[in-house]
Amino acid sequence: MRAVLIPFALASVASSLSLLAEEGTEDTLSSESEAQQAREQTEEEHTSASSLTSESEATAMKVQVSTNASYDYDGPYTGRCLGELVRTYPVGGSNQQWSSTMHADAESWCNARSDCHGFMHFDISVSQSVNPNYCCHTGACGDWCGKPQFCMTATAASQVSVNNGWVAYLKPAVSAAATGDPHLQNVHGERFDLMRPGHHILINIPREERADTALLRVAAEAHLLGKGCGEIYFQNVTVTGSWAEAKHAGGYTFVSGSGAHAAPDWLSVGPVGLKVAHGHTITGIQYLNVYVRSLGRAGYPVGGLLGEDDHSQEAAPSAECLGKVQLNEDLGGHGAAKASLASASF
Repeated sequence: MRAVLIPFALASVASSLSLLAEEGTEDTLSSESEAQQAREQTEEEHTSASSLTSESEATAMKVQVSTNASYDYDGPYTGRCLGELVRTYPVGGSNQQWSSTMHADAESWCNARSDCHGFMHFDISVSQSVNPNYCCHTGACGDWCGKPQFCMTATAASQVSVNNGWVAYLKPAVSAAATGDPHLQNVHGERFDLMRPGHHILINIPREERADTALLRVAAEAHLLGKGCGEIYFQNVTVTGSWAEAKHAGGYTFVSGSGAHAAPDWLSVGPVGLKVAHGHTITGIQYLNVYVRSLGRAGYPVGGLLGEDDHSQEAAPSAECLGKVQLNEDLGGHGAAKASLASASF
């Protein structure tokens, strides 16, 4: 069931406008200059709540990811979501009407960006219902009904701010994982096997950020513990970055076999959820599985093998390994067994 916020205090978005009320006539703005002032004030109020505050955030805003991901958005909620994309309107425009096509276009634009968490638009019927004494339903609708704003800060339903006439749609939190030997699924739902042992970055936020300045970095050591190229298992996992440091001094380190019988718990690392679980094969090989969720709430592009980075090299077995596998098969050996798993999603 979707929660709907019920506004209990409504503020007019143009409360400072002077109105001329004449008996027997409709309320009108006193002059053309006041009409212009109304539009400018409305736009300023709608775009001043949040803005990009650092060069790194500004860079992140320019990144657009090509993806076929789709989400079942939560909403509509009465009010505005957080961190609107200031003075940039990639969908619709002034004096256009909201429609199912425009709604789909807004979802598509937001789906294509890991730093987009939802969108909002002005709804004249909502405005007339919740604030019937507001002067400028039609004018505000002309400016904003068909010109959605996008929310670049993760917003929970309880954080939707009450605002006259606006409705918001929120991208739901999603998850990601890496398990087995290892079987990986990235944020775009692409599944592949890790075929190269060694040190691998599973998650890096923001994407391409250095280890010493990253908000979150999840790295894993993968070892080849079988005869097949795919019999690779995560043996230890480290979780570092300022989000992890704020939660636990030094971040987190997980080692296969250590605490293997403890029930795995989800960790909240910044806005992201992380779980590392222990597993073992029927032959006794112990390994780690990694699960990550709510990456869509991170507010930045997500790098790493479970993020948006290229994985073609890591998914291709080396020539040396292929040669060993062929030799093993010639000698009567068997193929790959169970492996670690890792997956991620927005």
